[in-house]
Amino acid sequence: MLVRFLRRTSVALLSILILCLPGLSLAQKVTITPGYLDVAPGQKVQYAAAVTGLANRAVTWEVSEIVGGTAALGRITAAGVYTAPLAVPSSGVTITAIASDRKTSASVYVNVAGVGPTLQSFSPNPVYIGTYTMTLTGSGFKRGMVVMAGGVDLQTTYVNSSKATVVGWQAAVGTVAFQAKNPGTLLGPALAIAFKSKTPQAISPAVLTLPLGGKEQFVSDGATSWTANVGTITTGGRYTAPAKMPLMHTALITATGNDGAAVATVTLVVPQTISPVSASVKLGATQQFSSPGATNWTASSGTISAKGLFTASMTRPASGTATITAKGPGGSASAIVKLIAPQAVAPLTASVMLGKTQQFTSAGATSWKATAGTITSAGFYTAPAVMPVSKGVTVTATGSGGSASATVTLVGTQVISPVTVSLALGKSQQFTSAGATSWSASAGTITSTGLYTAPGTAISSGMVTITATGAGGSATAKVTLPSTQTISPTSASIYLGATQLFVSPGATSWTATAGTILAGVYVAPLVMPASGSATITATGAGGSASATVSLLGTQTILPTSVSLALGGKQQFVSVGATSWTASAGTITSTGLYTAPATAPSVSITVTASGPGGSASASVTLPSSSLMVSSVAGGTLPLGIFSTTIGGAGFTSASVASINGVALRTTYKSASSLAISGFSGTAGTASLTVSNGSATSAPLLVTVGVANPLASPSAARRFLEQGAFGPTPTDAAHVQTIGEAAWITEQLKMAQVSNYSSITTDQDGMPNHFLTNAVMNSDQLRQRVAFALSQIFVTSLDKIIWNSNMILFQNMLLADAFTNYRQIMADVTLSPAMGQYLDMANNAAADPTIGSAANENYARELMQLFTIGTNALNADGSTQLDANGLPIPNYVQSNISEFARVYTGWTYAPGAGTPVEWGAYITSNGPMVPYTPEHDFGSKQLLYGVTSPAGVTPLQDLNNALDSIFSSPSIAPFVSKQLIQHLVKSNPSPAYVARVSAAFNNNGKGVKGDMQAVITAILMDPEARANDAGGKDLPTDGHLQEPALFIAGMVRAFGGQMTDENYYADELAEMGQDLFSSPSVFNYYAPNYMVPGTALLGPEFQINTPNNALVRVNEVSTLMYSEWADSVQDNGPGTTVDLTPYVPLTTNISTLIDALDLTLTHGTMPTAMKAAIVTAVSAEDQGSLRQVQTACYLILTSNYYNVWH
Repeated sequence: MLVRFLRRTSVALLSILILCLPGLSLAQKVTITPGYLDVAPGQKVQYAAAVTGLANRAVTWEVSEIVGGTAALGRITAAGVYTAPLAVPSSGVTITAIASDRKTSASVYVNVAGVGPTLQSFSPNPVYIGTYTMTLTGSGFKRGMVVMAGGVDLQTTYVNSSKATVVGWQAAVGTVAFQAKNPGTLLGPALAIAFKSKTPQAISPAVLTLPLGGKEQFVSDGATSWTANVGTITTGGRYTAPAKMPLMHTALITATGNDGAAVATVTLVVPQTISPVSASVKLGATQQFSSPGATNWTASSGTISAKGLFTASMTRPASGTATITAKGPGGSASAIVKLIAPQAVAPLTASVMLGKTQQFTSAGATSWKATAGTITSAGFYTAPAVMPVSKGVTVTATGSGGSASATVTLVGTQVISPVTVSLALGKSQQFTSAGATSWSASAGTITSTGLYTAPGTAISSGMVTITATGAGGSATAKVTLPSTQTISPTSASIYLGATQLFVSPGATSWTATAGTILAGVYVAPLVMPASGSATITATGAGGSASATVSLLGTQTILPTSVSLALGGKQQFVSVGATSWTASAGTITSTGLYTAPATAPSVSITVTASGPGGSASASVTLPSSSLMVSSVAGGTLPLGIFSTTIGGAGFTSASVASINGVALRTTYKSASSLAISGFSGTAGTASLTVSNGSATSAPLLVTVGVANPLASPSAARRFLEQGAFGPTPTDAAHVQTIGEAAWITEQLKMAQVSNYSSITTDQDGMPNHFLTNAVMNSDQLRQRVAFALSQIFVTSLDKIIWNSNMILFQNMLLADAFTNYRQIMADVTLSPAMGQYLDMANNAAADPTIGSAANENYARELMQLFTIGTNALNADGSTQLDANGLPIPNYVQSNISEFARVYTGWTYAPGAGTPVEWGAYITSNGPMVPYTPEHDFGSKQLLYGVTSPAGVTPLQDLNNALDSIFSSPSIAPFVSKQLIQHLVKSNPSPAYVARVSAAFNNNGKGVKGDMQAVITAILMDPEARANDAGGKDLPTDGHLQEPALFIAGMVRAFGGQMTDENYYADELAEMGQDLFSSPSVFNYYAPNYMVPGTALLGPEFQINTPNNALVRVNEVSTLMYSEWADSVQDNGPGTTVDLTPYVPLTTNISTLIDALDLTLTHGTMPTAMKAAIVTAVSAEDQGSLRQVQTACYLILTSNYYNVWH
């Protein structure tokens, strides 16, 4: 730098000397454009250098004497493009162009300064021409700031970092750009402010007539005060006339504002009256009404003259009344006319049997009478017991509409003859019934004259009813017919030459196709006929009946041989056996054999004797006292199990096996062993115990649930949707009770999970979330609450403290099975949401400072939490207008109105402490109202609903939430997101529509019932469609988000987890920092589409290549944590026991089948399974490593990571 300075100095001195020499002139010159500039950090400027006096016009550019510049001073290119530094330099910057002779140069100064403050709003608004004083708000204000209007400096007073006042003068109407700068900065962004000319204050209406006590709303733009010389008027211009007439009969209303005052004149009149105020008038009759000064009369029904004479209509309107209205100087007055119809009775005619009854009705009847018989005050008529001289009776009803009569014709009782008769099939019988007009028979036929013919075949009941109907009612007779022929037994198995008794009541003959029969005693033939059977037929009055006889040869027994444990049991079967014997042990008369407790020295034979001779079976018992006799619980669960078996002869060397596969065995006593292992196939398995070379007889045990209500795969897949994945125990439970009963059980289960045990201010909540998810029984509650937390999003990034997030998450857990409207209310008043979306300490608008209510929560509650931006059909599709454009659910003005509702709420104080506005967030409970900061004006909500002025903050809030909850879009909007979180990312429109229907009506007329919605989601045919596997569709399932992935992986193995687990940071590395969502839009968007497809895949939005590798590493960390111990762990808080799988490595296919059931609910594709078998078979580092490799390959596969 010093050498360069000396060189520059020498050049300058030489130039002076040359100028002083006579006859010489300085021809070399460099000129730079532009000259002095103010630039912002990072701004680019194009400089140009003009060189004269030199053939070579090229220049070299320097920044503060450094060729090309530096990052701190800015850089300049060879073409003269200067880029200012990103930070303001500590000293000024000079741009220099040096000519090719390295002597001639020119320099300009550039001032690099920060951008000035931002102006955002101003008050008052509007601003009028002439001298004005204005308050400006914005950001980045500093002492010494200057505000310019149209390039002119204004008198500026700094108030604070976001407020300043200015005084100026504006000559003409128009828009002026206002900018501000701080000391040492450039001008900030411009704020356009429109100036208007003042207009006289106006009022509307200016003149009107109003009755005493009447009300009227006056309007005057910009009015700051209202007065009335009589009556009262509010600050909003709502006028109420006085109750008594003032002396001048007028009132003057004055509105005062910035533009002066305006006056309206109100002429006061006495309120209009009408007489009478009510009347009863018959249809077609008249009634005179009067109303002093009335100028107009109207009637809602009938007619009324100009003088108030009302004539009722001839027909009665549905309301039964007419409203008479008189209008005059005093407004209007109304009277109600009750219209009375002429008295009528129903029915007008009736035929009633002697002694019988008939109900008559006559609206408004006050009395009843009958010329014969009796009638009650309610019109209930009873005919006389004896026929009067005249068979006609007149019933009369009297009431306000006069009298009305009905005619009753009396009739006697119908009879039939004969009353009973027995008749052969196909025969006839004549019946008579005086006055009968119709005949019917329950079987057979009958003519119009009563001639009955019985059916040709017997009927099952054997009884026929004949009915004669006439003026005296109905009369019946009974006809007894022969019964249908029967035979018993209808089938039998008989040995050749044996006998069998058959019974058929009323039988007159018997036949047999083989053998002989006499009086029902059948004797089988001695030689087997070709058919191997015989048909026995009995014939009688009821027709024929047949039985089938199966003919048997030599006596047989099943099974013919069996191996039993000592004391074991076996059922033998031998058709027709009449006796049973056993050479050792005991056997019942039904063939149930019980082996002896000790082995005999001879072989055992079981013999059955019967008509076919004798048949024998052999029984083999163990040669030693070693035996297995029982399993705790009676069955083994499907999958991983730990249980106890009973028996005899056990030692410390005993090893139990199931279907030949050794189990983990622990000696407890000579009669008890603890076993654990894996049973992969439901059904019957053989359980044995070996003491070295001695092996017990097998005990046949049932594996899995007896009579299951769900298959193993269906139960596990169901728990991927309703829980954080299946455990072996939970899957067996679902199989036992079924999916629907499991949902009911979960809905009724008291809340188990919460976060109340966390005492730290920060950290620990994600760890506890996973502990709850893995270990606690209220799985459905947790899954739903987790889904709700990703709809109603909050974040510790802003809330900061655990105590407030704990309160919020506990609330979601408690509300998971309530009503969505309840959840909306609880979320709205939660301190966490109040802090996160700025509803807490949200004050009503203040026109004096130009402030407005915060719109953050108002916007997100509708956009993200309830209805979405566009109107939806019930199936979740977007509603379109006539132009094919989406129909919005709301507009900006709706947001502004709802923001006004959400004003005047702050955090709950401690006990005994008053409510304080501006309080810091607390966890004392829901937010509380602070009325001085609430906007009490009326608000226009959705769908034409208005929340009226003057209601309490809580009522205002409920009106707003009810308005949103009434939206038709809320059901499909919420239902689809819950389906995506629980079942699948791409539900069909029909699926969404079915769940929406449950949301709208739980079957009892209740909307928003979460229990009904959850049940509809999980039990929908689309949710259950692929329970058996093998029918996977591209639209099925969803990618496991990190929280599901970790919890599900541990639960699948029946693993254990505590709050000491290491997964909080790992979840964050996988893109799901639990309880710290990056924004209100959650970790991922519900409408995110998998790149390159037309499918929704919300969770794929955070499954970046890096995050996917972290997921793979987490599997490796857990599954390869131990090289010698089969119990794997990830720190002290997580353990997974792979011990039951190690013995299965003797057959790799069996091992993969077992892990298929554990991890992919037994539906792993065949090709995938074959590839894993090949890979694991190649693993040569021992059995444990083979199990670890198999687990790793499945857990990192796409088939496992996408829950189907």
